[in-house]
Amino acid sequence: MERLSVAEWEVPGPERQGVEPPGPPPPARRRAGRAPTILLVMVLLMTGVSGTATVLLWRDVERQGDAVASLEGRVEAVEGSSRGLGGRVGALEGEASFDPAAVAEAVGPSVFTIVAPVGEETSSLGTGFVFGKDGRRSLLVTNFHVVEERWLAGARDVIVQRGHREYVGDIVRVRPEYDLALIEVSADLPALVPADTPLQVGDPVLVVGSGAALEGTVTTGVVSAIDRIMEGEEWVQFSAQINPGNSGGPVVDAHGGVIGVATSKAVALELEGLGFAIPVDRVCSALGVCR
Repeated sequence: MERLSVAEWEVPGPERQGVEPPGPPPPARRRAGRAPTILLVMVLLMTGVSGTATVLLWRDVERQGDAVASLEGRVEAVEGSSRGLGGRVGALEGEASFDPAAVAEAVGPSVFTIVAPVGEETSSLGTGFVFGKDGRRSLLVTNFHVVEERWLAGARDVIVQRGHREYVGDIVRVRPEYDLALIEVSADLPALVPADTPLQVGDPVLVVGSGAALEGTVTTGVVSAIDRIMEGEEWVQFSAQINPGNSGGPVVDAHGGVIGVATSKAVALELEGLGFAIPVDRVCSALGVCR
């Protein structure tokens, strides 16, 4: 590089010009002569910086990609949690939709007072509900202990009434071991059906009957236990209040499906809300209804 620079600045000798040979090339032109070297160094440095920057930039992109993946994972987790919460909210909304007035209105026309005379001036009184059909004849379920004295006396007729309507019912089947009886009425009456969803502790229930001889009494509560063992049998325990006269009445779920027959309650000064029902499966199998 230096030789090329000197050659560029060669001039005629002194014998031709009569002057002193020129001194060293001007400093400015010397700096210009170094420019290619400096430029090369700068280019190399810039290339190195660019390579380093590219590596750093790629690593930054990788870090951002990891951050995005992590964020996406958190979003998916939140979405999953939201779906789970939505399911729980939906379940709670389903429970909150229990409308006792609507259920009572739907169930009421199928529930009757059963009067079984046991003498000239006395009668056994309970509740029965339509739970099957035989052509245009309706079949009502009640407790055997409601009609027991009438049955043992050899009589088979009872009075079935609701409001101003009154029918003569015939006791057509009894299962004393299950405390169940079946009454037939010559009338086409609306029938209830078994519950179609599995029973769970805490489910809302409604009881309709003639508690204390007060026809159409409605009480509400929840399922307290579904497998309470008493006298060697399983019972459904519930918290809805029942009284004498409720025997044989339906215990229904939030949709009006029958889950059992109200039969007894625990009685003591300190006790309340301990009612027991014969499970609907036992009712169906013992009386041959629910076909």
